[in-house]
Order: sequence, then structure tokens, then C-alpha cells
Amino acid sequence: MKADTMINLLKRPIQMRLWFHRYRYWVLVGITCISVFAISILGGFLYDYWTYNTLVTNMANIQANTKYIQLQHELQKLKLIEREILKPMYGQNRHLIMVLLDSANQLNHPQQQISFTKIIANEKSFSIDGQVLNIQVYDTFKQKLMGYLRGYDIHGKQDAPKNSEMVGFHLEGHRRDNSRTD
Repeated sequence: MKADTMINLLKRPIQMRLWFHRYRYWVLVGITCISVFAISILGGFLYDYWTYNTLVTNMANIQANTKYIQLQHELQKLKLIEREILKPMYGQNRHLIMVLLDSANQLNHPQQQISFTKIIANEKSFSIDGQVLNIQVYDTFKQKLMGYLRGYDIHGKQDAPKNSEMVGFHLEGHRRDNSRTD
């Protein structure tokens, strides 16, 4: 009985070994197909991951380049302002005009809310004509100027707002005696 049991226990592995040797090429083809299928799925995931990261990186670079280009345009505008407006004003206060432009530029970032039509400045006074999107922007601009130019008496007026057009304004500032611009 023990011999029969031993033969029966060995019969199955021997049969499997014989079956594997008989069909070994088909088994290898099957394993190869399954491996190629698994590798192609893994490759697809890796390609998607690589493509997504490449696109995200490129978009970040494009946004950074766009901001750089916008800064270059701002710099060109400032150079143009310096060349065309500030250089001819030999006896006038350049710092005052730069403060005016800077405070207007801070308000302009969300959208074009303020624009100047005329700026006249000398060491003791200035006059600004321009247009604003609404009266709140005018008030904010006036408050910023009062904060920057503490040594000046600033007063102004704005036109009555029309339908959806920009509102015109006129600001004047005169330097107080015994004070300087900060």
C-alpha cells in the first residue's frame, strides 16, 4: 500500500512535467503574451503620467514667460515715460511724477481703471487730468496720493458719471510751506 501511495503521489508531478515538456513552447508563448500585455498597460500609465507632467510643466513655463513678457512691457513703458516725459522736465520734480504713476499703476492691475490725460508738475505743485472707471477708484487714488505726498495739500473734482463711460477727474496739489516730499 505504501508503494501504491508513493507512486500515486509522484504520478501527478511527473505528469505535469511531461505535459510542460510537451507544450513548453505554447506555455512560453502564453507567458510572453501575458507579459507584453502587462508591460503595455504599465507603459500606458507611465506615458500618461509623463505627458501630464510635461504639459503641467510647459503650462507653468508659459505662464512664467507670460508674466515675464508683461513685466518687460511695463519696463518698456516706464523707460518710454522716463525718456519722453521726465527727461525734458529739467527743473521739475521727477520723484513726484513717479509717485503719481506708481500709485496709478497699483490700481491698474485688475483692469485698466485709471488713465492720465495730462500731468503737469513742478517743485511746488502738480496738476493731473485723467479718467477713472468709477468714483471709488478716484477716491482710492486720491487717498493713496495723500498717503504718499504728506507735504502737499491735495484737492480735486470729478465729472458727473455718465452711462458706462469712464469718469473724468482733475487733481491739484500744492506743497505746504516748510515741508518736503517724502
